[in-house]
Formats: sequence, structure tokens, C-alpha cells
Amino acid sequence: MKIPFSWENIDIEKIEFSQLPTRKQQKLLSMVKKMETHKSIIPLKFNKEDEKVFSYVFYGDSQTMVRLKMMPYIEMVVIAIFVLLGVLGIFAIKRNERDLLWVGLAKETAHQFGTPLSSLGGWLNILSMKLEENGNNPEMLMMLEYMNADVDRLSKIAGRFGKVGSVIKRQSSNLHNIILDTIGHFQHRLPTISQKIDIKFESKIENKDILVDPDLIKWTLENMIKNAIDAMQSKGGNIIIKAFSENRKTHIQIQDRGTGLPKSMFKKIFYPGITSKERGWGLGLSLAKRIIEEFHNGKIHVMKSELKKGTTFEIILPEE
Repeated sequence: MKIPFSWENIDIEKIEFSQLPTRKQQKLLSMVKKMETHKSIIPLKFNKEDEKVFSYVFYGDSQTMVRLKMMPYIEMVVIAIFVLLGVLGIFAIKRNERDLLWVGLAKETAHQFGTPLSSLGGWLNILSMKLEENGNNPEMLMMLEYMNADVDRLSKIAGRFGKVGSVIKRQSSNLHNIILDTIGHFQHRLPTISQKIDIKFESKIENKDILVDPDLIKWTLENMIKNAIDAMQSKGGNIIIKAFSENRKTHIQIQDRGTGLPKSMFKKIFYPGITSKERGWGLGLSLAKRIIEEFHNGKIHVMKSELKKGTTFEIILPEE
């Protein structure tokens, strides 16, 4: 073993090797071994022909040279970071443009709804006064009531579009009642949509209040139930909605017996423009995802699905 007796440019004090702490001795010997492996050795002789070696000089790269050798790698890392940031920036700009377009379209839709709805409301008031003047006809009154209900519904839909891109104010609401109201809306219309479809509701959250925007949650549920009805048009059956609380989260599961989805579509089905139906823009589930995940800090996903057997979607909402 070659024992060094002198050294330079190393952060070890220059004293006798035997007087150094064991840790520093090992460090010096390790450096000697490394330089020997790299053949960084100069043998000291009186002349070239002389075979006797009096000592050896071991040398390595200076700190400056080590840093210079590292520079190309550092530059490559910096370039890679800049390229990555550039790509992420492009995606962020595109996403912002898409979001702005989506918000602008939603608000413009709400604005365009406003004028005809105001006009319809006025005409309905005139009709109501005319009926009172000419004697109330029960059949006409019933029709007027239905028309008023539909105009109110259109007003709510316009209000929903107006909320897209706005600050949402959540309030303590009974989710059980929201689901019941949504199901009731469809049950009145199911006979005209399909005689073979029914909606069943299994709830364990009757007395559970959580912070939500009731109108947006109702909109989400309407989109989900409408999708389930569309998926079952050709075969009929029951749409089963389950609601329960678990680990301080409220779960809503919507199960249909429709056409089902391939596994490759489980995430894609929530992208704008993606739809499994022949007609439609593919915005319903994308909107539902935005409402649940961005506005309510929840989750929505395909829980399970099988082709020709049906699909189960799950919504998870935090209770805090």
C-alpha cells in the first residue's frame, strides 16, 4: 500500500500521515487508489533508463477542471428545463384559451336566453289575465301552469350557464332532497321518453347536509341521469341511484343497464367533444366533471362498466 507523505490542494491539514485521524487517512488512501486506477501517476527516477523508483507523484483534476467538466451536463439539464417549461407554457396557454372560450360561450348563452324568457314571461302573464277575464278554464289553467313551469326551468338553465366561470357560493344543503327533486323531474317525463325505464333511489343520507351549490349539483345529476336514460333506450330496465356517507365523504352512484363503455373510454368520456351517442356535443360529462372537481373539490369517475351490460358512475363530495 502506497502511503502518502505530502499533498497539496486538498482540504486536509499537512501533518504526518500517521498523526491524521483515521477518517482522513482513509480519504487520502481512497484518493490515491482512484488516481492509481486512472493511471494518474508520475514515477520519480534519476533518469529514464534507471529502473529504481524513489517515489511517485499522484495527480488529479483541480476543482476548476472538475467544474468545467460538469458544465456540459449542467447546460443540458438547464436546456431540458427550459424546453419543459416552454411545452408546459404552451399547454397552459391552450388550456386557458379553451377555458375562456368555454366561459364566454356559457355566458353568451345565458345572455341570449334572457330576452326571449322575459318576453315569454310577459306573454304568459297576459294569457293569465285573459283567462281570468273570460272565466277560468281548468284545462287551459293546467296548460298555463305547465308553460310557467317550463319557463321557470329555462330561467334556471340560463342561470346555470351564467355561473360557469363565476365565483361559486356553496351553501349547506340536503343532498337527499336535491337528488329526490331531480329524480322527480325525470319521473314525470319518463312515460313520454320510454315506458320501459324506471329510476330507483336508495338513500342513506336523509339527514345529511353538506356545502354545495344546489343548482349546479342538480344540473350534474340531470346530465348523468339523462345519459343513463339514453344508454338504455333500446332495452329498458332500472336506473339505480345510491347515496351514502363514508369516511367523511358523500358518495352518489348512478348505475344503468345500458350499452356500457370499453375500459379505454373510462377517462376519455369526460373530455369535451367525446361522446358514445350518435347525437350530441359530448359536453354533459365534461361539464359534470368541472362542476364536481373544480367547483366542489370532489371526484367523478367511471366506477365500473361492461359492454352491453351497463355502467356505474360515482360522484364523491367532501362533507367539510
